[in-house]
Amino acid sequence: MNEAIGAHPGPRLLRELLAADTDMWTATDAGVVSVLRRAHATGVPMVLLSNAPSHLSTVLDTHDWRRMMAQALYSARLQLCKPAPAIYQQALQATAVRDPRRVLFVDDRLDNCQAAARLGLRTLHYTGSTDGLRTALLPAD
Repeated sequence: MNEAIGAHPGPRLLRELLAADTDMWTATDAGVVSVLRRAHATGVPMVLLSNAPSHLSTVLDTHDWRRMMAQALYSARLQLCKPAPAIYQQALQATAVRDPRRVLFVDDRLDNCQAAARLGLRTLHYTGSTDGLRTALLPAD
């Protein structure tokens, strides 16, 4: 029995909860997508590194913006999770860049940024404003 809702939710409610969870985690920020499109158009290579579980990674792969990513690395497929150092090593390999200081890691979690920085990556802690992302990824106008 689930204490939070008082009873087993049943198959219908479970499907609805999964759909709501999927919608929440796969919603996109139009401002971020705009910056990514502009960066992609200038030739900035991008790799997605996500702690998404299997069902979410499948959905994320269907999004239009996903095609801008050279590769997508998901925890569920790698059997690793941020902030484990090995997952950042996988991401570095995916970029084919030897010097981690030439890679910018962007994440909304500070602990993930700190873990990436310990491996030598430059980091940007994304807190909801596209200004820092724009500055880091796009040439000055």
